[in-house]
Amino acid sequence: MYMQAQSQEQLTADYQGDPGWHDNSATFQMIIVANDLHGDYQLANGYGPDKAKKVYHRHRRSFITDKDFKFLSRNGINTVRIPVGWWIAYDPNPPAPFIGGSLQSLDDAFKWADHYGLKVIVDLHAAPGSQNGMEHSASRDGSADWSNSSDHISQSLTVIDFLASREPQVEALNSTNGPLIFVGEWTNEWKVQGASRSEYQKFCDAQLQAFEKASFGWSYWTLKNEEKHWDFEWNIKHNYLRLGNSRATSNKSISWRIYAFLLIFGCIYL
Repeated sequence: MYMQAQSQEQLTADYQGDPGWHDNSATFQMIIVANDLHGDYQLANGYGPDKAKKVYHRHRRSFITDKDFKFLSRNGINTVRIPVGWWIAYDPNPPAPFIGGSLQSLDDAFKWADHYGLKVIVDLHAAPGSQNGMEHSASRDGSADWSNSSDHISQSLTVIDFLASREPQVEALNSTNGPLIFVGEWTNEWKVQGASRSEYQKFCDAQLQAFEKASFGWSYWTLKNEEKHWDFEWNIKHNYLRLGNSRATSNKSISWRIYAFLLIFGCIYL
């Protein structure tokens, strides 16, 4: 039986019969769980399977494209981190309400990365049952059930095995010089009212001077974001963040290990 919330006050189902209180009858009770989640689960379930397919198809064809990988390559980035949901292992027919097509998007990303000489880190960012109750892990209602079920943990390992065996770029890490240190998900935002561009540049340079000591590099929060100082592309184009080939004013030659976190549409995964 398929159930869908049409609005805050309407719940529909495709039950073949009349609801009632008798034995073997369908009984529906609507309980509203207050949350502000806007992730994959809510989007796909809210639109329904037919409209959601159109929404996802349009998004995947336009939001991150070949041009974005070209932009990253030209601005000093050497690796992209791509978050995916667990349902990618079941593409093209993932469990409802998720929409197929994410595996093709990942394949496209690998193709573009190879063309522009970028490496790829595949990140299982949404585990079965949701590991943290947040929208980017595809929680249904704010609950975090991943650790409550051995099946969820086993399923996560299956998904990781699927990704590792399928993508030739995914290789085991091997360090002969001690432990690898990675700085994850920083931004150029410091929430100082009235800060000038030069002050933002100094703030960014100070972070980079510290992060360059990480043996495995760092990742910027996201390529595109509605908050402009969290948006890597905006910072580069407006000269708030200077690195790689774009740091024309710097006399210092730095060998960067750089990673960009491609967080697709906030919580819409490839």
